[in-house]
This record gives sequence, C-alpha cells and structure tokens, in this order.
Amino acid sequence: MPHRPQTYNWHNYRAAWFNFIYVRPGHTWFVKYCPAMMEATIPRWFYEWWTCFGGTKDVLPQQFLNRFPDFLVKEGCSTLPEHIQMCKFFIKKRVSYIISWNFSKEEQHRIKYLSKEIKIKGWTPKPTAPKTPDKGKAATTASPHSSASKKALKEKLKQALAKLDGPDSTDNTEELLQLIAEASSTGSSSDNGDMLDPKGIAMAYLDPY
Repeated sequence: MPHRPQTYNWHNYRAAWFNFIYVRPGHTWFVKYCPAMMEATIPRWFYEWWTCFGGTKDVLPQQFLNRFPDFLVKEGCSTLPEHIQMCKFFIKKRVSYIISWNFSKEEQHRIKYLSKEIKIKGWTPKPTAPKTPDKGKAATTASPHSSASKKALKEKLKQALAKLDGPDSTDNTEELLQLIAEASSTGSSSDNGDMLDPKGIAMAYLDPY
C-alpha cells in the first residue's frame, strides 16, 4: 500500500485556534501579541475567534479605556461591530489579558445540560472606599527611597514579562513569580489596575476570578 501521510489543511488550522484553549478546564492562558501583528492584516476568521475568546471593555485598564474613543476615530472603525473594534484596539495597543474556562450547569425549559463558561481577566482597577485623613495625624509623603525601589521593581517586571516571548521563557517563570509576589506585598493599593505599575501587574496575576 502506498504511504499517504495525514495532511494539515487550512480548516484544521482554524479548528486548532478555536479549540486549543479547551485543552483542559481550569487552565489559565496568558494572551500576548507578537509586535509584528500590530502591522499585519487581521483575517476574518480571527474576528470570529475574538467573539468567543477576545478581550472586552471590562478588562481594559482605565488609561487605555480613556483612549478608546480617540482610537476609533483615528482608525476609522467607529461604525464596525464592537467585537471588531475591541480586537483592533487590543492588538494595536498590545493589551494583554488572561483567559480561563470551566464547565457550568445550565437549565432551559426543564432540560439540564453542561456548557463551557469562559472568563476573561485583565488589569481592571478595583473600587476603593475614599479615605478620610485623621485630624490628629499629619499627612505623610513617600520617601525618595521607596519611589526608587518601586521604579526598580517596575523595570524588573517589565523585563521579565518581555522575556515571555523568548526561547528561554520557561527559565524565567520562577523569577517572574518571585517578582509578582514581591510587588503584591507592597503597602500601597492605589496602583491596583495600572498595567504599568508593579502592584497592578501583581494583582492581575494573584487575584481570583
């Protein structure tokens, strides 16, 4: 019998993109974009993928959310469907997010069935209650030393996250986790939700869904 190796065609490629996230429930995926994708043409099938697994406004950091209306005008995509707008914005601005899924029980017309519940997570600030200063205490300011340490930690985190695309990404996992733990232990919580701040990055990884 002649040997006919199994082929991998375009439809298999699309199916792989739509199913790789479903490898196992409870697994967390960190979605990050290659810089070359910012200038590439986005294929139509990827917009379909985005409707199921793409980021939403709810996970955008406030600083990016503020720029979204200007982006729509600049790119001329104000009349496009919202999922296409979001896809373009996330890719152009390289906004990363975290995605996970699990099974959930549903019931409709007395029929019970299992469905897949997808959860998207980003650097979304948490609402914090306003603080009232104590009258008997004088206001304190951050010392230059603490600001310098915070800046150094921020740079270390940015470098570690940048290495995730490299061939030695697995070697950087332990280092990254240590930096995240260090950042999450900082005293101030006002930075939560800021992608450019160590506290915000750490909270994005450590906070539960």
